[in-house]
Amino acid sequence: VLLAASAAGAGLALALERGGPIRVEVREKRCRGDDVSLAIPSTAFAAALHILPNEVFHAMPMEAAQCARAARVFFDRLGDRPDFVLVDARSDEETVLVEKRGEALTVFVESGDEFVFVSVPLWVMSRTARKAGGARGAGV
Repeated sequence: VLLAASAAGAGLALALERGGPIRVEVREKRCRGDDVSLAIPSTAFAAALHILPNEVFHAMPMEAAQCARAARVFFDRLGDRPDFVLVDARSDEETVLVEKRGEALTVFVESGDEFVFVSVPLWVMSRTARKAGGARGAGV
């Protein structure tokens, strides 16, 4: 029993590490204590997505559901590409960077008030697009 429990624990730890976390960080430049830092195991998100009823996506316009197929293919193929910058927009007020980093899509925003960083594994984006498109019958 102990061996089975150890193996199950090791398997869960490996799955959580391989899936990579969904990370969200918001840091205010002024020290008011309103910083947020979240790391959600992507496997937990995938489990929640799996049990999410398809009806949740029925309010989505059919055009958006049809775009989900292209989005799924896009995210699937990004994983095979070397790291690169998708968006690099800078102004006097803010900077926005969207990058493919490793197996994740990352977004970094810096404004006069805060820093925001979001990182989502590509497979999570792909699976979400598949679920959204499939729920509306878009052939995903």
